[in-house]
Amino acid sequence: MKEEMFLVFDQYLANEMTRQEKLDFENQLQIDEELKEEFELYRATDYYLQNEFSSETENFKNNLKIISRQYHDASKEKKKKIIPISYRWYAVAASLLLFLSIWFFMKNTIPEYSDFNEHEKAYFTERGETDINLKQAEEAFNNKNYKIAIASFESINRKELGVEEKLIYAVALLEEDQFVKAESILQNIKSQNTVFKNKALWYLAMSKLKQKEYEDCKVFLEEIPKEAEEYKGAQILLSKL
Repeated sequence: MKEEMFLVFDQYLANEMTRQEKLDFENQLQIDEELKEEFELYRATDYYLQNEFSSETENFKNNLKIISRQYHDASKEKKKKIIPISYRWYAVAASLLLFLSIWFFMKNTIPEYSDFNEHEKAYFTERGETDINLKQAEEAFNNKNYKIAIASFESINRKELGVEEKLIYAVALLEEDQFVKAESILQNIKSQNTVFKNKALWYLAMSKLKQKEYEDCKVFLEEIPKEAEEYKGAQILLSKL
């Protein structure tokens, strides 16, 4: 992985990109299979470390950012008195991050929902949606105020919600342990031929994981196809169940 990619991956996951940068990056993932595989591995690693070892992980990631930036600056400004940092050292640091992830996953523990409940941000209103309740649902969900998000979604006619809005509504329900309602919505999305089908499968698996119904969880994880962005995370979780 190139040193710049570490920063790009982190910026994307931390929602630090502009809307155009995010679109450009997502388009690149669609056409570059190797980049997509590297990103999914990084995302799965990042999710787990954030939950298992949050403060230490953040310090480690910050150190990697410093190393990466110093190396990048040194290569661009050779005339400045900066001691160049070898790419080899960056590779060692990145390998250590991966090693830590593998080590945590090798621990003899049963995975929990909290290890995986990092959700993508909702951006309904950026696409031109103007419904005030939808705006409130978006803001509440992004701030992890799931009860408020649910109330806002439920004040909208269900028929007026798009597939993505229904998915986010289901995730909010899942966070509040309203499993029957969440799974009903997710099953409906799963039955449709949309880009959100695999996300619905993932969250159905998450629902079963949260309820400690591990065999049912595995059934949904095994349905996620190899080309899906959720595939690597599904394989990691399957290896622990």
